[in-house]
Amino acid sequence: MTNQKIAPRQPDLIEPLRDAIRRRQYSYRTEQAYVDWVRRFISFHGHRDPADLGSNEVSAFVAHLARNRSASPATQKHVLAALGFFYNVVMGRNLPGVRRAKRGRRPVSAKQPRAEYRVAA
Repeated sequence: MTNQKIAPRQPDLIEPLRDAIRRRQYSYRTEQAYVDWVRRFISFHGHRDPADLGSNEVSAFVAHLARNRSASPATQKHVLAALGFFYNVVMGRNLPGVRRAKRGRRPVSAKQPRAEYRVAA
């Protein structure tokens, strides 16, 4: 066996996130949801270091959820809250525009009004 140096493992970011949520006495369900959204966000960006990601990547993730996953505006708002908490509290970094990130919108379907509601001219 050769003497190989093993690269030190990058510190886990999920445990500090859980600790911060528990210190603030958020509900267990909120903890589960925030951890899940942070994991999805990191996975979406190819497991890059979250310190290298910024508000543009947050906006891209939320837009992806809206367009490709049909996420409702309420879900998008919850994702922004989770990622805002993660960056502000855990990472100690304020991302400008995360709360005001442009959210994706679902395409509007062009529906014809029903015949009985049309006004006769």
